[in-house]
Amino acid sequence: MTDPGKAIVGLVGGLVGGVLFYHWSEASIPTKDNCSYLASPATDAAAFGLGSYAIYRGYKGKDWFLSFLGAAIASTHAMQYAYHKGGLGDQSGPQKQRHYGDISDKIGTLLTR
Repeated sequence: MTDPGKAIVGLVGGLVGGVLFYHWSEASIPTKDNCSYLASPATDAAAFGLGSYAIYRGYKGKDWFLSFLGAAIASTHAMQYAYHKGGLGDQSGPQKQRHYGDISDKIGTLLTR
């Protein structure tokens, strides 16, 4: 077992990894395609809840890798919900237009090289 500090490092690493994965996956899908977001909001809620539970279990069990996985899952699904079902990525409503800004374009370019 590791100390709780390593579980927190796993949490932060998982959050960063989840955000990078989300932006990389967005950059790899053609703009006119939207096939990866057909799941219901309940799927995102369940994944976020289970990811949060994994974070908790990783922290209590002093397991950095479990915290990492939970944070990556929770952050990816939170962003997917916010951008595609909550309308965060588009001012005119959910799933109308894809807009992720310059930072996601740069991240996508770096990760797909």
